[in-house]
Amino acid sequence: MAILKLEPGHFQNLEYWPGEMVSVMESAYRFEVSIGMSPMGRQRAVFAGSADPQPYFEFVQTIGSTGLGGSMVPYFVEHDGRRRFLMILEQRGPLLFYSDEHARTFDYVRPRRVELERGVIDLSEAGSLEFPGGGFRRDEGIRSGKLREAFEELGISDVVVDLTWSKTPVYPMGSDMVAANFCGVMRLPDGDYERFVHNDGGLQVYALTEAEIDHNIAIGAISSGQAVITAWNFYKMLNDPLREPPVTEARKRGCIIDEVRVHVVP
Repeated sequence: MAILKLEPGHFQNLEYWPGEMVSVMESAYRFEVSIGMSPMGRQRAVFAGSADPQPYFEFVQTIGSTGLGGSMVPYFVEHDGRRRFLMILEQRGPLLFYSDEHARTFDYVRPRRVELERGVIDLSEAGSLEFPGGGFRRDEGIRSGKLREAFEELGISDVVVDLTWSKTPVYPMGSDMVAANFCGVMRLPDGDYERFVHNDGGLQVYALTEAEIDHNIAIGAISSGQAVITAWNFYKMLNDPLREPPVTEARKRGCIIDEVRVHVVP
């Protein structure tokens, strides 16, 4: 397995051109280490043709990706008038690092059971309950990428939906991972969407009420910042009367897009 560690030899054949970004190493899975040559860089190395160290940024990105992705908040209205939101159970390897032993050592709370009105969802060590989403392909726009990812993970096709989505990205600032995430909210036709989806790695789909999501975010059982918290904040902003003026202004500027009766087909 490749070790993602840059050595002096990685820079000896690279000429230093401010503003240039170069991929210098790939992992055995799906990531590559890249460098951005910049006078504002926080790392330094000796490049080809130079005797003095030059500044650069080091970051990781997904191989072949645009760096764009996002999450969708899909919901439908039940017969009692309540909205139910569709979420999927993912298995995330990095969560193994934050084990129960890790939580005890550093004295924090790591709930691994999502509490619902009708029972619980056992997350075990690697489980994460999230909204559907993922990375966009190079031939996709923001809108089409969001719809494709959501419908693949939910196992839904050929329906008419109402869609509200943001054209402004949210960046995971402070990390060294290239990512610009876009949020959306989608109303689905009434129906029964809880199922086991076979076409995207075997995902289980759950339908939660707004109160259940709020409760489990508050206790930490639903905890993905990228795949839940950011998208849920977007949904909450759209439905908060106190934030209606800035949302209205964002719509006028084309930052937030509303679409009615969008026919989505495979």
